[in-house]
Amino acid sequence: MSRWTRRFCRMKARYIITVIILIGISSFITWTQLGDYEGTNDNDIVKSERDINVPQFHEKDPKSTHNVARTTLKTHLQSFVTPTPSTKSEDHKSVDLASKESKGFTQVSDLEKQEYYEEFFKSPEFQRTERKQKLSTDRFLLPVLFFDVGPNNLYRLFKETIPIAKAMDRTIIIPPFHRHPRMENYVRSKRAGRDKGAQPDRVVEVPIFDQTYVAGMETNPSKTLDVKALRYLVSAETMDKFLDGCADEAKTLLICGELDEKRKKGIKIFLRAGKVEFQNTVHVDSLSDVTEDKTWKVNLAQANKLIGKSRCAGIAIGRSCLGSKEAWLKEYKKISQFVRRPVPVKILAAKFVRDMMGGNEFLAIHWRYDQLDWNDMCKPNRPASAKKRNAQICNLASKLGTEEKALLQLGKKIVRYMRKRGFRRAYLAGPPQMNSTIYKLRSVTPGLYTINDVVEYADTRSASKGFFETNYAMSFLEQEICYLSKNFLASPLSSWSQSVLLDRMSEDKSYESVLDVLFDGMPGLPKLTWLFPEGSYR
Repeated sequence: MSRWTRRFCRMKARYIITVIILIGISSFITWTQLGDYEGTNDNDIVKSERDINVPQFHEKDPKSTHNVARTTLKTHLQSFVTPTPSTKSEDHKSVDLASKESKGFTQVSDLEKQEYYEEFFKSPEFQRTERKQKLSTDRFLLPVLFFDVGPNNLYRLFKETIPIAKAMDRTIIIPPFHRHPRMENYVRSKRAGRDKGAQPDRVVEVPIFDQTYVAGMETNPSKTLDVKALRYLVSAETMDKFLDGCADEAKTLLICGELDEKRKKGIKIFLRAGKVEFQNTVHVDSLSDVTEDKTWKVNLAQANKLIGKSRCAGIAIGRSCLGSKEAWLKEYKKISQFVRRPVPVKILAAKFVRDMMGGNEFLAIHWRYDQLDWNDMCKPNRPASAKKRNAQICNLASKLGTEEKALLQLGKKIVRYMRKRGFRRAYLAGPPQMNSTIYKLRSVTPGLYTINDVVEYADTRSASKGFFETNYAMSFLEQEICYLSKNFLASPLSSWSQSVLLDRMSEDKSYESVLDVLFDGMPGLPKLTWLFPEGSYR
């Protein structure tokens, strides 16, 4: 090799080494800008990635109620948080959910629906079925609901009836549900002067304590669940099918377990609203047997004997009907993948989690306690037991709604927990009347997402319209997002949290009490107790 050749090789080697070093330095700088989350101290926080590799949105007009105390709160948090520079405007505007004008709830592209069901068909649970939908029988079972409770409790009773209908080899009837009267009325009131959005085809008067509310009814099953998926497990039909097919038939109501006077009143309201009349009523103490290996089984001998040959039957599940909670859950795990929220809800939630939350590695928080609805539990004329159980919660709700310092402290606790557990993002769900408070918390907490972000994300999708006209739809949407999270902080005593808990417990996903995590050591707070199913306790 000549002298010039050796010199050329040395120069080429130096050039290659220099390029490698420059690439390494550039990669290191990029990595540090995105955020190295290890080794942070008490004055650091998980850095927000709200604006990294996500769709960019147009700003909304600010709403005065959403910008109160924003600057002050943000200033106080600067010593505690270090947000990542944003490519969006510093003042990310709150979205007035009530102002969203949409044309329909069930708009989903054919391709998205096809992809959704292809994923469902791959599930082990589906593979263990006959892979065909159950045909309707001429023997019906109608879940008789208590129309003096909220929609999550109604859905709970429906879920409890599914394995019973399957064991009885009857077609389960998907009953009418009602919307949450207080929350739905709040959402509608915020649409004053505008189109009122999706109108219910029927209404019902629902009593809550000493007040009666007019609540819209949801009679379209597809707005409550994925009917197609359910039919791969059990035969299912609509309420209209029951009324038409049983118009000339004597109908029998099976009451299982204990019903107090409040529950009996709720049943009467349901029957009037559903235009159903039972000619016969029979009663059994329980439908459950628990074997030595803690397996829950339906004992139908007495029930079938009492119902006899009646084609058209209903069932009201009272206390003590279903036996052991643990044994019931073991059985429900086998069918949970067939009991799904509406298809458009699941599709939008999954895409939001993928595109905005970076996948399922995020924290979900449900804060249920508000001044408008929850603090009703603490009125002077409420039962002493209810006031005692909710006294500390009512105090917290009042402080968060009125005191800036309390909101600041809550924000600090959330980000401290996120840093401790290694979460870069969190989703905070709450009742619609807390949107303003939740927005204030979101605006000073890097990495925190709320329904505002879902609304903006939906604006980028032509097939995601109609979710924000009713609280009924929005509630399902936020529940699905919380279900998809890695860890869930649930609100004790909340039926909304209980619905998410059942989904997560069916798949052994983690959860904790939001009160234990954010207010550990505070006396007088209730513990997180699993309340499913209604028929498992006295």
